[in-house]
Amino acid sequence: MSAELRLIDQAEADRLFRERTNPEAEGPVHFPEFQGAHLRDVTLHMSALAGPVNFSCSVLERVHLRGSNLDDAGFDQTRLTDCDLSHPNAARLWAEGAVFEGCDFTQSYLRRSHFKSARLERCDLTQAELAASFAVGASF
Repeated sequence: MSAELRLIDQAEADRLFRERTNPEAEGPVHFPEFQGAHLRDVTLHMSALAGPVNFSCSVLERVHLRGSNLDDAGFDQTRLTDCDLSHPNAARLWAEGAVFEGCDFTQSYLRRSHFKSARLERCDLTQAELAASFAVGASF
């Protein structure tokens, strides 16, 4: 991953959410800025109103997504360190080639997720639902 990734901190994430969330808006909200970005020390609350979020080719450090809707979310080729991914709905999460280090997946609903060639190192998967997930070449 390139060192030239756009840094998104809490202030920038809050600004993006303010700009995109509109009660009159039709259809899901998208955040293309999260793809190929560097998110550090950010808390995000992805709701069902947001379209599938795509963090592919990004670096996430200490990002808190606890309880978020991550259905169909993209984490392909992403490096996540010390992130809170606990208690989300994350069916069909895509994380091919992703590296998760010290991440919390406690009580995560990850049914039908795709972890091909992913590495989950020192991650807490207590009570995580992984039924029908694809994990060829993955290490847990």
